[in-house]
Amino acid sequence: MIISSPEIKSKNKEVCISSEIQLKNHRQHTPSSLWFAFSADYKNPLSLLSDGFVVSLLLLAMSKGEDMYVKGTMSFELFKRLAKYQKVFNAWFPAIYKVIDIHCDNFISKSEKHRKKGACAFSGGVDSFYTLWSHLPEKNKNEKYQISYALFIHGFDIPLKDEGTYTIAKKKYKTLLNKIGINLISVATNIKEITRSLNWELSHGPALIGTALFFQNMFSHFYIPASDPLN
Repeated sequence: MIISSPEIKSKNKEVCISSEIQLKNHRQHTPSSLWFAFSADYKNPLSLLSDGFVVSLLLLAMSKGEDMYVKGTMSFELFKRLAKYQKVFNAWFPAIYKVIDIHCDNFISKSEKHRKKGACAFSGGVDSFYTLWSHLPEKNKNEKYQISYALFIHGFDIPLKDEGTYTIAKKKYKTLLNKIGINLISVATNIKEITRSLNWELSHGPALIGTALFFQNMFSHFYIPASDPLN
């Protein structure tokens, strides 16, 4: 798998980051470009590293047994940790996910000193609201564990073609969350279309993390709500 260097384009009130994706065995009718669209208000803090693309596509590359060749720049800290991440999925599902090599043109070391805000994935369900509630200032006095932002992603639970439902939900959630001091960030992406050959229950996690990595200049930590308790 080859991931091209990210490109950023602005249109109307949105900014879109995309990368061309080349697979050895490209499936017909599968998009060849992975993109993420954000409000133009967040253009300046958005990260132009390839981290978000690499994480979002990692399970797809592992399922095909294709090494990754990243024509961009990655965080070296993330690069090192992905080796362990792969080993976990390979141990769980050895017949499905193969350990691959990741090659990148450039690496950079990221400082965490300027990142203080917490965030979480948000879908509007019970799990999402519980995660928000349990990390409000009155529940967590330690600022380190508090949440200031919620990512509401179009293209996950609500299909991209259903713009009406997403627009209505976004407006209602934004109004509600503003009352408790949470900023709702709306995102749209076609990652689910590209990884449709995978089990979404497994691949949605890396997709969520990949999306959040575009905000790594803002976020110090990111929570993914879960339905199941730890065993």
